Amino acid sequence: MLRADADALVQRLLAALPPTRTYTRADLAGPDMPRPVGHFLQQSLDRRLELEAEAARRARSAWFGFDAPEVQAAEQAYWLSVGRYAQIPASEWARAVEQTVHQVVPYLVAPAQTLVHFVYADGADSLPVATLERRMRYFQPYPYLRDVVGEYARQKGLDAIARDDFSRLLARIEARTGTAYDADGLAALAEPLFETLGDGPERRVAREHVVRFFSDKGLPDVVQRLSAGPERVTPADVQAAIAVNRVGDVVGSDLGSFPTDPAPIASPAPIVPDLPAPVAPKPAPPPSDGPRWQHARATDAPAAADRLAPSSDPTPAWKRLLRGANDDTVRLEVAVLGEAAAAHRKRFVKDLFGGDARAYQDALADLAPLRTWDEAARAIAATFRAREIDLYDESAVAFTDLAELRYLA
Repeated sequence: MLRADADALVQRLLAALPPTRTYTRADLAGPDMPRPVGHFLQQSLDRRLELEAEAARRARSAWFGFDAPEVQAAEQAYWLSVGRYAQIPASEWARAVEQTVHQVVPYLVAPAQTLVHFVYADGADSLPVATLERRMRYFQPYPYLRDVVGEYARQKGLDAIARDDFSRLLARIEARTGTAYDADGLAALAEPLFETLGDGPERRVAREHVVRFFSDKGLPDVVQRLSAGPERVTPADVQAAIAVNRVGDVVGSDLGSFPTDPAPIASPAPIVPDLPAPVAPKPAPPPSDGPRWQHARATDAPAAADRLAPSSDPTPAWKRLLRGANDDTVRLEVAVLGEAAAAHRKRFVKDLFGGDARAYQDALADLAPLRTWDEAARAIAATFRAREIDLYDESAVAFTDLAELRYLA
């Protein structure tokens, strides 16, 4: 059933977006594309850009001073421009959509199992934590999995995680998810599944998918109610099946106490093994009579991940671990990088400013008064060079992309 539903989604997407032309970043963020699928494809473009830049660097000769600051600044501006015009060729479009959908759909139903297969698809027994987090960012929904893995590794001082430990860690997180949210939060957790696969105005999804989604989350009462319900489940059915409000913590502390690895869901090999996270511009609200995934966008409602907190605290459980920015930082962050930057604050501070929140705030303050993108791009490049940051580091690219959106508005 899962593969059949994925195949049906592929056909609907190719009917709406036929393989007769190239597709740009704007197309991937458009109203005809479900957000989880578009996000994955955006990452594919970013990886292509990264490979092109790496190939160009390998082709350098000793006849030119490519390390000169002026050359590096020009190179950064060049690749930023190239990246804005990334596109998927018509000849690759159908394959890209099919492979992406067959990764995203299993993830929506069984995220932990899908992540294990995807992240370790190259057969490695152990991977650096940075690689784990980067590969997990292929997937837009359920960011708490990536956030908690990163926080766990930081607290434990881990540089790498073995496949089996990663699997048990994700299983532990999922098993405790049911105690982390109130009823509204648990229902919102399943929203990406209904947004992507839901049929008709009620957005009905096969019962077995919804049951599988909740069965890994330590919610036997919810699973029992859903299993006794209709064969096609709506978000309202999920809301009705959730009868208990519980609040708790998600982060586990002992790898040795994790439950055994659940049965995996098979999925095809990824398009590429690894890529950074993009920042796509927010699409304009679509017409209300478009495809079913348009309706959630048209309301401009907050993402499901931002609606998962218990009623006693408007911040999700895993993000409470990451709080700490003062009001000045938040105001500068919104002015310079936009509201989306809050979700990236932790990694920006860690990856770009060595964990120094004050340095992050100072950099934002330097950028705030700049009137043009040319001025801002030069200032960002100078900051990164001074801190010996790779201009093509994924966090550096994400920071730069967010800053540029301010001047494109």
